[in-house]
Parts: sequence; structure tokens; C-alpha cells
Amino acid sequence: MSRLPALPLLLLAALAAAAPPEDDLARLRERIRTVEQALAGDRGRLEALGRELEGLERELGEVGRELHHLEAEAARSRDRIAALRRTRDEAADTVGRHRALLRRQLRAAFAAGRAERVKLLLEQDDPGRVARMLAYHRRLARARARELERLQAEIARLAEAERRLAEEVRRLEGLQAAAAARRDALAASRAARAALAAEIERSVRARGQELAQLRADAERLEALVRSLREAPPLAEGERVPFARLRGRLRWPLSGRVLARYGSPRRGGGPQWRGLLIGARTGAPVRAVSHGRVVFADWLRGYGLLLIIDHGDGYMSLYAHNDALYKETGEWVEGGEVVAAVGASGGRREPALYFELRRDGEPLDPAGWLGRQVAGVK
Repeated sequence: MSRLPALPLLLLAALAAAAPPEDDLARLRERIRTVEQALAGDRGRLEALGRELEGLERELGEVGRELHHLEAEAARSRDRIAALRRTRDEAADTVGRHRALLRRQLRAAFAAGRAERVKLLLEQDDPGRVARMLAYHRRLARARARELERLQAEIARLAEAERRLAEEVRRLEGLQAAAAARRDALAASRAARAALAAEIERSVRARGQELAQLRADAERLEALVRSLREAPPLAEGERVPFARLRGRLRWPLSGRVLARYGSPRRGGGPQWRGLLIGARTGAPVRAVSHGRVVFADWLRGYGLLLIIDHGDGYMSLYAHNDALYKETGEWVEGGEVVAAVGASGGRREPALYFELRRDGEPLDPAGWLGRQVAGVK
């Protein structure tokens, strides 16, 4: 890759050779054209790398969301199986009690029948009374037998339902395994993503290029927020007005604060307009309050980005995620998991970038968030 610092070396070499000025100028112009062509090629390559990085992170985000939903569905099926087993065990206990009662009744009826026949022969007692008592025992035994049949049928039905649920769990586990295999297949791509990010960083190492990139990212985000402000206001379930939650908002993530609002960026870029919170990849990111998702997609410089509209011009932004669990238009509650921490958008290490805005202007989150959660410094 060509570098601009090579230009002074060419000029010094020309001067040392004492060549005619016209020749020096021609060589200098040719070198400028060569550098311009190389710079144009670098920029094109940088754009291609950015598109490749975007596609990779979108795919990783989809796999993460799919695994999240599959795990939740499998857990619900396992809970239903546990409930069915409890019901089946209760029915089996009832069957056991009925069987024991039936055995006692049959023995009692048999003993009573023999005694009554002996008594009838010895004492010439009323034969009708003996017959009625034996008939009563037979009817009671038949009722018990019918109840046993009903319970056995119920146990069979529960066993069949359990079998079907077990098949569903196996199906879900198969889907989980397939999704996990896809995720594992993307592991090499994750390594490639890190290499791509490093190459991109080397390509834009010059401070002027980095500043231009950061300002362009900020302008794109400002344009996005302005367009979102023009969307219709919240119409459902606003709950407590967002402004009244000042100082009481829940933290979006438990982790170490790596950068605070207003602190300078490394390399001389614009100041931070939010919080950068470090955490492990995949850690749950939670909505700070009730609202509606108005943006859930990849944005250059911010990676997988989620924006929640809380009404009255207030919005919260969650950037650099590994996966987004909510889609545009969905309503969320405060504390609900909406994403997973990642390093999308060109970060080296996983972290959540969090902003609060009102009418498009950034707010210092420190004045809005409640007591710092465990692990936040």
C-alpha cells in the first residue's frame, strides 16, 4: 500500500541529482498521480472491506437472535414436559390408591359372601339380604374398575402428550445444534473480522482521515435521529413520562465504564457523547425504560445499533451489539433484554456504547441513570 511520506523522499532525490526543474516537476506530478491512484484504490478497498464487515456482522447477529429464540422455546417445552410428568405422577398415585381399595373391597366381598352363605345355611337367615349385599359389592367394584380405566386412559393420554413434547424438544435441540454449527462455522469469520478491522484501522490511521470518518459517522447518526423525530409520537402505553425518570433510570448493562460523556477520544477525535461500557461478548443489554424500537439495523461506525423512542423527544441508543433481539416497531419494557454485547462497527474489544438524546441533542447519562449497579465503576 503506498504511503504519502514517500513523496518528500522523491523530491529530495530529484534535488540531489540537480535535474532540470521541468523534469523535476514532471516527475513530481507523475508521483502525485501515482499517489492519488493508490489512495483511490485504498479508499475503494476500504469501502469493500466495510461492506464485507457489515454482511458478516449482520449474519452473526441473525444467528445470535435465532439461538436466543430457540433456547427460550426449548425451555418452555421442557417446562411443559415437567408439568405433564407431575400430572401423570399424580394420576398414577391415584390409580395405585384405587387399586388398593378395590383389592380390599373384593377381599371383603368374598369374605362376606362366604360368611353370609354359611350363616344362611346355619341360621336360615333372609337370603334376599345376602343377595343385596353381594350385589352392592359387585356394583362398587365395577365403579372402581371404571374409574381405574378412566385413570389409565388419562395416564396414556398424558404419556402421549409427553412423547410429542419430547419430540418437539428434540426437534428444537436439532435446530439449536444446526444454529450452533452455523455460529461455529462463522468463528473463522470472526477472526477475519478482527483482521479486517485492524486493516481498516491501519488504512485510516492518519488523523485527518480518522476525524473525517468520525464526523461523517456523527452526521449520519444525527440525520437518522432527525428523521426519527419526525415519526409519529408514541400512542400506546407511555406509562410514567420519561422526564420524570431523571436520576432513576436502570442501567443498560453491568460493566466497567471505559469512557464517560464529554471525555476526549484517543487520537484527538470528537468528545464522547455517551457512555462506553465494557463487558463480555453476549452479555445482556437491557432497555433503560418503556418505549418503542424505531431503529434496529447496522450503521457504519456503530455496528448493530438499536434505538428506542421513549416519547416527548427522548431516545436511547445502544451500539456495537453482537445481536439485536428486537425489531423496528416492537414495544419494550424497562429492564427487558433487547440485545447482546459485541464488538460490531470496528471495535477491538466488546463493549456497549450508550447514548441518551432529547430532540436529537445528546444528554449526559450520568444525570439520568440511577445508582450504579454492581460492577460499574
